[in-house]
Formats: sequence, C-alpha cells, structure tokens
Amino acid sequence: MGETDSRDRGAPLHRSRGPLGRTAQRSRGRADAVVEEQVVRLAGLTGTDEVLVLGPGAALRPAADRARRATADPAEAPFDVVLSTHDAHRWPDRPTALADLLDLLRPDGELLLSAPEESLPGSRPGLDADLRACGFVEVQSWLWHPPGAVLQVQARARRPQDAEGRPQAPRDHPTR
Repeated sequence: MGETDSRDRGAPLHRSRGPLGRTAQRSRGRADAVVEEQVVRLAGLTGTDEVLVLGPGAALRPAADRARRATADPAEAPFDVVLSTHDAHRWPDRPTALADLLDLLRPDGELLLSAPEESLPGSRPGLDADLRACGFVEVQSWLWHPPGAVLQVQARARRPQDAEGRPQAPRDHPTR
C-alpha cells in the first residue's frame, strides 16, 4: 500500500511512498500538466511576449518556446504576461502578492492563474475581489474541472493603462 510521508504533511506538496504512492504522484503530475497547458493556451503567447512563469510545473516551460523571453525571476520585470499555476492558494498574503504581480506587469500586461478551488481561500469570489482591489481591470474568473484533476479556479486580469499609455504610478496597497 502507498503511504504518505507524515513528516511532510505540513509542506505544500507532501510525497507519497510505495508503489501506489508513486502511481498517485504520476497521476497528479499528469493532471497538473493539463492545467498548466490550459493556462499557456489561454495566454495566447506570441514571439514578442516577455513572460514571468510562477508555479512548479514543467508544462509551463513550453511558454518559453512561444515567447521572446520567459523567466522565473521577477527581478527581470516588466513583463507582458505573468502565468501562475498551483501556487496562488499557498500565498500567505494574497492581496500583497497580487499587488506585487501587478507592479511587475507592463501597462496592459496580463495575469493568468489557476489554483485548486478546494484550497483557495475565498474561492473564486475571493480571488476576483482581491484582483479588483489590487487594481487589476478586465477581471474574469471561472471554475474549470480538467480531466483527472481537481476543480480549478482560473482567472485572467490586466494591468490598466493610463490615458497616455504610460505605467501608472505605484499605489499604496492597504495590506502593505
């Protein structure tokens, strides 16, 4: 029988042991890849996009093939697109994290994220409200049940542009 390593239960991703545990890990990996591939598809990346990739998945790496530059280093901002999978539900202060991501985007830049609905504090309405409160516009969120994976909250939002098309001045966020 597969066992879960109880020492790691507090960690974001605990490891399973034994034959059934390894099978479960492979299954989770395939399900995660489906979610990641969906987020990359939704981004509609072009050869001119500069992309920040957040999340553990290997399926996000093909984003590099569809973008001029893809990185996991926020210090290389600004970005045209931020892709995030499997991690928004772990952010200890989601409003601050979202405000930071907004600051990393160019004007009219886009954030796409996906997180397990069952683990996401506030679920879809909470994420939607946090995105709007942080200054994102054109916020869209929905539930998606990918084959073989848990129900996902997915969202798309844009950084606004001012009238002249220049970045807006950074704003003070209530949680900062």
